[in-house]
Amino acid sequence: MTVSTIGSIAEFDTNGVTTNYPFYFKFLANEDLIVTYIDPAGTSTVLTLGTHYTVNGAGNDLGGSIVTTTALAGPGQLVVAREMEAFQQTSLRNQGKFLAETHEDVFDRLTMLIQQGFSLFSRALKRPYGRDYFFAENRRIKNVLDPIDPQDAATSIWVSRFVAGVVGAITGPINNALNIFYRAPNGTSRVVQDIAVADGTTLVGRGSGTLEDFLLTLALKSELESTFEVGRADLPLDRVLDSTDYNSLNFCAAAAGKIRSIPLEASVSWKANTEVGFFNDSDAVLRIAPIAGVSIITPVGKVAKVTARGRANIRRITANRWHITGDLDSGKQYGANFAFGDSITFGIGSTPVGGIYVNGYVRNLATYQGRIVTISAVAASMVYDQAAVMFAFTIDSTFTTSLMIGTNDNRVYLDDAYRKDCFATGHLACLSWLAVPDTLKVFPNNAACTYTGSWGTSSYGKIFTRFTTTVGATVTVPFSGPVVYLNILRTDGNVATGEVRVDGVLRSTVNFAGPGTGTLLSPSPAAAGAVGPSALRIGGLSDGPHSLELKIITVGSGGSATFLGISVPPTSGVLPRVNAMTIIRSSDSSTDARVAAYNALIATNVAILKRDGLDIAISNTNAVIEPSTDLADTLHPNDQGHNKIARQAALDF
Repeated sequence: MTVSTIGSIAEFDTNGVTTNYPFYFKFLANEDLIVTYIDPAGTSTVLTLGTHYTVNGAGNDLGGSIVTTTALAGPGQLVVAREMEAFQQTSLRNQGKFLAETHEDVFDRLTMLIQQGFSLFSRALKRPYGRDYFFAENRRIKNVLDPIDPQDAATSIWVSRFVAGVVGAITGPINNALNIFYRAPNGTSRVVQDIAVADGTTLVGRGSGTLEDFLLTLALKSELESTFEVGRADLPLDRVLDSTDYNSLNFCAAAAGKIRSIPLEASVSWKANTEVGFFNDSDAVLRIAPIAGVSIITPVGKVAKVTARGRANIRRITANRWHITGDLDSGKQYGANFAFGDSITFGIGSTPVGGIYVNGYVRNLATYQGRIVTISAVAASMVYDQAAVMFAFTIDSTFTTSLMIGTNDNRVYLDDAYRKDCFATGHLACLSWLAVPDTLKVFPNNAACTYTGSWGTSSYGKIFTRFTTTVGATVTVPFSGPVVYLNILRTDGNVATGEVRVDGVLRSTVNFAGPGTGTLLSPSPAAAGAVGPSALRIGGLSDGPHSLELKIITVGSGGSATFLGISVPPTSGVLPRVNAMTIIRSSDSSTDARVAAYNALIATNVAILKRDGLDIAISNTNAVIEPSTDLADTLHPNDQGHNKIARQAALDF
């Protein structure tokens, strides 16, 4: 017989059911086995042969089995180990018989003893070859003697007693709260004593903020509800009063780049030196902006914008003067602010003074926001007309815009499905153009664009476009991210189609034909009738790099396909702010259903862009206009209507 296995230990999991545990190493006698049971509580017990278990297979090369008298509870562990006493009792006499089996038993026993020694060695604390340390295999070392010499290992209880003894023996500053380290919620290093000072609540965490933030919120709400009783009878039902609704303070706040305007409606008196504290719980600046007639004084070189995760205090000096201090930014207070649209945005219907519509929507909005708003609207515009204006602007992250368009589109396109699609994709192209900074766009003349076939050059807005009349011509553009917007140009009378692939997979087709109706301003600025952008959104991609290919499939007589580039929404950062406004009601109630259908297209576009992480909101200006009292004619708001639109836009902005 032989010893054909190296191992001499077998481990089993107990489950309260199993009683038979087979193992596969040779043993010579039942007494050579040590059986240990570790119960679910972790207690280890050596079982007794004949009382707790029986053994089968002594002397068998293939091993044997342990049969317990009762099922052992689980989850536990049963360990069977071969442990032999190191003696040799076989006597071989000189010139005696050569008993092969006897010799083999002797050699087997010696082999088993050697294996037993290796097994013990493998569980010992060892020093790896070429290393100057002992490796404990991430296991505890128990029953260690307390250290005596400086380099002795220290036990847990010895360290606890040592530290307690040191602290108890010293009466100096170490027992002072001034000398106990404390890490504040914002990660700064402080001492425990700091919690006891006047602003100590800023050092105690609560939720995602601090105890100071929570107490300040409670104080502001209590003060608002019980002391000032701010009068806002027409407060929107879906809006909850909070610290930004202190109308007497007359300021706007912009969190993470989003401008929030508070209209000047009702106010109460603030005492001199009244002070309000702000905590910017975001990763972008928080803009504090006064409305018209109110000024905020800032330290030299700073503007009224609280830095990310920063704090600031604003204090009333006089009736219309406030002073702000704290963690302030040194950049620009505002970027450009433009209002795009048609004759309603232009102000028609309101009372003109000296030829200027001072009571129009945009001028009221400027008053509510306390900042300059530039009117870029053109009367009688449709979405294609204003697109030509918008695409001439360079967009950066400080840009702020509003777009109120569609009144004329729904009157011209009516219920025609293709023309409504021209409006929807053109509106989406305008919003995505305004909401994505130019740094995140790839224009047709970018060196990253690869063209095959014959392509010419032209222009649209500020874009140097590329166009082709060749079937099979392609343009390929690399980008990175889960979403991309492809912009093409649609033109009345054009006949051309294309296929769009991402990473070689067909994702959509595009049509370069316009609505076929012209616009109310055609032929100027659209000399060939209706000419305007169309955006195609492709989403559901991975976050990594991709390749978009536009391939021209058909081109009719005199037709062409024009490529305007792509836009890639970012995953984070401060972005341009865009407010899309709905089409207001007219005096003709029979058009209400059609207007609602076009407003649904606008809402869908906003939802798509918002889902992609862009800073865009929708303002339901349709809901605030009552045609019988708010219109100057069949379409245009009067002074009251313009003010209602501006107020709603300011609240939603």
